[in-house]
Amino acid sequence: MRRSSVLADFIHHKRALRCRVLPRLSRDYLTPLLLPDGSYISAESFRVGVHEDVIRLFTGKAESKAKSAIPESNRVQLGALSHVAPMGLLQIDLTWNSVYVNENFCKLAGLSADEMSGRQWVRAIHPEDAERTLTDMHEAFLSLTTFKGEFRIRTPLGESLWVFCTATPVRTQPSGVTYLLVVQDISLLHEAQQKLRSLAHFDPLTKLANRALLDERLANACARAKRGAKLAVLFVDLDGFKIVNDSYGHRVGDELLKTVAHRLQLCVREEDTIARTGGDEFIIILEDMRFPSDAMKVAEHILDSLSRPTHIDGEPQIVTASIGISLPDANNANPDEIIRQADSAMYHAKRAGKSTYRHYTEDVSKSAERHLSLVRELRAASVETDFCLYFQPQYDTAKGNLIGHEALLRWQRDNGEWVSPSEFVPILEQTHLIHDISEWVFEQAFSAHYQWLREGRIGRDVHISINLSPQLFLRSSVASQLSRYLRRYRLEPSMLVAEITESVLLDERLTNVYGDLKQLSKLGIRLSLDDFGTGFSSLHYLKRFPINQVKIDKTFVKDIFEDTNDAGIIAAILHLASALDLEVVAEGVENAETSDYLLAQGCTLQQGFFLGRPDPHPASIILPEFERKCQN
Repeated sequence: MRRSSVLADFIHHKRALRCRVLPRLSRDYLTPLLLPDGSYISAESFRVGVHEDVIRLFTGKAESKAKSAIPESNRVQLGALSHVAPMGLLQIDLTWNSVYVNENFCKLAGLSADEMSGRQWVRAIHPEDAERTLTDMHEAFLSLTTFKGEFRIRTPLGESLWVFCTATPVRTQPSGVTYLLVVQDISLLHEAQQKLRSLAHFDPLTKLANRALLDERLANACARAKRGAKLAVLFVDLDGFKIVNDSYGHRVGDELLKTVAHRLQLCVREEDTIARTGGDEFIIILEDMRFPSDAMKVAEHILDSLSRPTHIDGEPQIVTASIGISLPDANNANPDEIIRQADSAMYHAKRAGKSTYRHYTEDVSKSAERHLSLVRELRAASVETDFCLYFQPQYDTAKGNLIGHEALLRWQRDNGEWVSPSEFVPILEQTHLIHDISEWVFEQAFSAHYQWLREGRIGRDVHISINLSPQLFLRSSVASQLSRYLRRYRLEPSMLVAEITESVLLDERLTNVYGDLKQLSKLGIRLSLDDFGTGFSSLHYLKRFPINQVKIDKTFVKDIFEDTNDAGIIAAILHLASALDLEVVAEGVENAETSDYLLAQGCTLQQGFFLGRPDPHPASIILPEFERKCQN
């Protein structure tokens, strides 16, 4: 064979290598091989295939049967090198047959020297890395250049380790060439690199993606969405996680977060991305959905999964989630905008009662913007100058006597808007501003009541009602807190009615609420269950907790003549309270007809606009409109 013909074949083959890109290595080559005597042979075919962990090498009949050999002096040198450097050495000829292997390589591969003979050494390369590695090696061999690369070696026991391999052409005879593979175990280095990558891209606690990896994957997802792919992003915020963290400590909180992360992973596909972006915040990327409703199904699955209690240290812990969903189209697939939309929808879900999900809409955006604005203003507000207390009287309509007044917190924004307590009080609780505000409310309410007593405007049988936020039961003893103010203003405990909502009784995370309420009752402070009938209204809780009074919510009172169900509910509450020896106060009494109806039903204690509107001026409680009518 003429050298010019071989050279032409060689050039043709190199061009073919650059042009062909196949998913699996299965190629026929016209391969010139350089023999030790300096002559070339052309193999009829050279194929490397990977199938079911078996690597098959097929080589055609060569024109020359010359065989590589390593001089004894070279073997001695390689053996000496093995003792000096702890690395594997393998020498192969240009037909891929091993002609020398040292003990270190055999140990790395978990094979004997005999098992590494011929082309069997290729079996040591991990099946998942074999195609790539052998392709790169072959290209280097064709051009007689050095190969460098990383791949895994898999032992017969199934263990894997990462190695770095350098394959260098070595002249073994005046005109012969072999390749010397130097293999070094880099498993520890690779493990360290993986840990660094993990720290850079994954949350160390939950092992979920972190914000950096989320940004990278969301940018790629948005690029695909602009080409028509369906995309959804879910913003998941846990409800009540901070309460668990504050009550049971960070260790329990961490265990709960890990459980939540695991449950989220079970709710999505393996190719979907879940990232932990904050203490109790998660963002989920759903790609290639068939229908937008698929995102809703995932959200419902998540809510159902998180509703099941998690037992940590024998204690059941329950957290729910508020989920916001953004469904961008090709025109608005912008990562920052998508997250903003999902975040806005999530806040809308929280205001809808939590443990639910909402989609992003323009209305949601406006509502979220208002919420964030209120949060900023409340954080900047001064307790002493930006809040005020209003007082609304309560009457015994059978006797026409003032029996008490309820202290109501009010807030006016800088723009003059009066914000409803139902809107700003939850924000105070979420931001934990409620603690300082409550201290101020106690101070103002007790001080006003003491002043009225000193001036003779009210008798000692008139009480002051204050509302207790569930947050107050998480920090210190509420009984000690209220006792301090009672002593400061020399008020009798019976003059105080502490109003709580049913959520305080039903919240399993408030583990000491029963003891706190018992202490309040022991002091002589009366307990009132506010908004009765709007929640669970369990008879068990009325029996277990030291409740003295229930307040019928105004939603049942206002439609008492239009809705027979409301009338029936009120009658049932009155009957129940009588059986349990509880006082009943009806809220929302706005006209004489309603007041007379309730009085006829036996509900004498009433509160509402008809009896007296909330007023910031203490003097107004002396002769409100109802009392003047009674006097006339």
